[in-house]
Parts: sequence; structure tokens; C-alpha cells
Amino acid sequence: MPTERSPYFYAGGKRQSLTIDRGLAAIDLFTAEERGAIDSETADDLRVRGRELGRGFILVDLRRVPEAELGFATSDLRQQVYRSTDDTIIVVLPEIRVAGTEQTLSTIRSWIGQNGVATAEDGPRLGQMTVCPLDGQGATSLAIANQLHERFKPDLAQARFIRVVGRPPTVPPSD
Repeated sequence: MPTERSPYFYAGGKRQSLTIDRGLAAIDLFTAEERGAIDSETADDLRVRGRELGRGFILVDLRRVPEAELGFATSDLRQQVYRSTDDTIIVVLPEIRVAGTEQTLSTIRSWIGQNGVATAEDGPRLGQMTVCPLDGQGATSLAIANQLHERFKPDLAQARFIRVVGRPPTVPPSD
């Protein structure tokens, strides 16, 4: 499904450009361990060498972790990493938040059913839904969210993501 040459997303109705960072990958260690795809020793090693992001994900610098060590990370366990225009690291998750009128959501449900690329569930409140791509890829979430925003103009159609902010520098105590 992802066909965008230059990835982007919408925030506050404005298009925000992204750049793919091919030197990083986000690995879903929680799911990998739950499935038995990785042993606890390897997972602990990756946690030490990577950066924990929350939601079970770890950010891995591919220059430090050989690709062979990530062989367990099937496509649904590995997410593409992006950078925003201000160089913030963004990991797009395989989930889209959608909000709008019941008529708009009904139209979106029909479109999703016809295209067969995602599932849709009602959200926690009236006028909300959650859409998840069948391939488990954040890149697909990005493409679907953009299509929903551009075609149906709901109040909200945005892929969920983890934003990675820099760590503050360590300042030595003053004398």
C-alpha cells in the first residue's frame, strides 16, 4: 500500500514532510518475545545497545547492530523510522486514529471494507474509530491516514506514532 515517494502526514490540517532514516529501525521487542521469536538474552542485549521507546519498541542503530542479529524481526515486528523537518525521530505505528461525523465514519468503513487493506473498530467515544493495516506496517498506516484525510476530510485521520526527542546533555554539578 505505501506508494509515497516523499512520506508525509497531516497535523492540524497541515501537511508535514518526513524523510526515511535508513540507518535506524524500530523493533517491537515485546511482541517478538511474546511470540518466542527472540530469546530473553538477545532481547536484553538489544535493549542495552538500542534505545527503549515505550510500547515495547526499541530504536536500533543499524550501524551498531548487524542485520544478521535482527533476522527474527519479521516485517510486522520492524517499523521504518522517519525524521521530521526539525530532525525529530518518528516511528509510525500500525494504527490510525479517525474522528468525524457518523456519516463520514460510515463512508470510511465502507471504503476500508472495499479495499481490504485494514480493519476498523469503533473508538472509545462516539465519532471515533481505530483503523489498523493488515500488514502491520506503520508505513501503510501513514499512507492510509493520508488517503482518509485527503478523500473523506474527517475531523482527524492520523497514524499513531512515537516521537523520539533528544536526551538532555549531562551537565556536571557546579562547585
